[in-house]
Amino acid sequence: MRFMPKPTRRQLAVATALVAATAVAVTVTS
Repeated sequence: MRFMPKPTRRQLAVATALVAATAVAVTVTS
């Protein structure tokens, strides 16, 4: 995924939420 040179707070929040959701999914499925 490529972000703009200056990612907005919304983009950072979405990216963090995505990473957190992936971590939770991996923890639950493992």
